[in-house]
Amino acid sequence: MIGLAYPISEYEIWNEPDLGFFWETPENNQRAVVKFYDFYCVVANTIRATASWVKLVVAEQHFF
Repeated sequence: MIGLAYPISEYEIWNEPDLGFFWETPENNQRAVVKFYDFYCVVANTIRATASWVKLVVAEQHFF
């Protein structure tokens, strides 16, 4: 990437997607999982189309 001292090499697409601020969790968890997967695929494919060398990191959960 032009202009960056240290090029971006990794993207975490979403941090803590299980917090419930956007997805219907935990009441409708299965639907939330499918929606997150669909979202992740769109974003991952977009990043791969423009920056195929970067690593994509899967989101971590809020509770571990």
